[in-house]
Amino acid sequence: MKVGTYGQKLYFTAKDENGEPIDLTTAREVIAHAKIGDYPKKTFQCTIEDPEKGIVSYILKEGDLDNHGIMYIELELIFPDTKFISDETFKIKIKKTIT
Repeated sequence: MKVGTYGQKLYFTAKDENGEPIDLTTAREVIAHAKIGDYPKKTFQCTIEDPEKGIVSYILKEGDLDNHGIMYIELELIFPDTKFISDETFKIKIKKTIT
């Protein structure tokens, strides 16, 4: 993926400490927290695609990928009575463009 990319849909699977998908059937929302190096953290509101399999998505908007480097992403899962960060950290390499 390159700096400036937008319109692309990203998919993530929320997993527990055993690598099993987390059932999001009763989740109120899922927020992706993303960080590249020393740049400010960004947060993205995800769409729950397949709650039983823990699959969520986010469509990149203009300005979301405005820096290059490794983007680390964690999912914050918000349920009626609790919220927590899923066990897995996702990594996406954001490359510089030559234009």
